[in-house]
Amino acid sequence: MNKKSTSASEIMEVCKQLVVEKGLHELNMRDVAARCNVALGSLYNYYPSKNDLLIATIGSIWQEIMNGFDHKGSNFDKKVEELYFLVKNGSDRYPNFFNIHALGLAKNKKDKGRIAMDQYFGHIKNILVYSLRNDLKVKKEFFAQNMSEEMFVEFVFDNIINLLLRKSTDCTPLLYIVRKCIY
Repeated sequence: MNKKSTSASEIMEVCKQLVVEKGLHELNMRDVAARCNVALGSLYNYYPSKNDLLIATIGSIWQEIMNGFDHKGSNFDKKVEELYFLVKNGSDRYPNFFNIHALGLAKNKKDKGRIAMDQYFGHIKNILVYSLRNDLKVKKEFFAQNMSEEMFVEFVFDNIINLLLRKSTDCTPLLYIVRKCIY
């Protein structure tokens, strides 16, 4: 029998293991409680609903995926490539995590899950904007009235998401376009 898990971090590790084994869409309170060897009611003390458990699990997985992301790098094209492969490798570790998370939480704009997803993605976009602004090779004249740095990052980020959703093996075409536009 498993040892009794009573801390939020131990419960979260169990959740992540279940996501690896069964996928995010199969995560449920009963399986988590059983795997942790705690009463279902005890689990609700940590996570009042399945949605709260899913949001916390997604956040924990994002933290794990982004753990190696260098927040201060200034080569924008390298930062885009690094981000792509970090998320791709995370998706490989947690099967279909990115697809289910990106599509599932996007349904309701007022939902806590959507708000959390916007925060995860906003943090990543802020890192990309920082990198773009500090990349000394960027042609500053590229950013005029019709294209701000934030708009360009949004475009790049949307294309990263598209590549990941399509399960593309690399981001070479995107990097080519980025380099042609800004360098």
